[in-house]
Amino acid sequence: MLNTKEYFKQLDATLTVIDDEVAATCSGGRIYFGGSDPDVILFEDKNFGGAALRINATNGAGDDNLDNAAFGSGWNNRTSSIKVIRGEWQLFRDGNFKGPVSVRRKGNYKTPRAFGQADNALTGIRRIG
Repeated sequence: MLNTKEYFKQLDATLTVIDDEVAATCSGGRIYFGGSDPDVILFEDKNFGGAALRINATNGAGDDNLDNAAFGSGWNNRTSSIKVIRGEWQLFRDGNFKGPVSVRRKGNYKTPRAFGQADNALTGIRRIG
């Protein structure tokens, strides 16, 4: 017969602490807008001018329709320059993470051509690294 008291004494109960980003990634990820330390910034005008949308996201998280952005009046088809501060990002022309996609890492992209999309055509964005 199994002696449960002895059995449980043998188990090594290990607790691993994980940070918020890992926890969010395990639970499906998260994206938020307007933070003071953004991962990526979308700009309304070329050369980083005009209104700006600051985005933070965990790996795998994104916004498949920037009109749904919880910040400002929506950003679908509005982006003309981008600063990627950290991470690797997929940039989509169409909603639901469809259409032509470009991938950009840390860098300053002064024009739509530099970030691989047409002017005012960005609809979705997702962090992949």
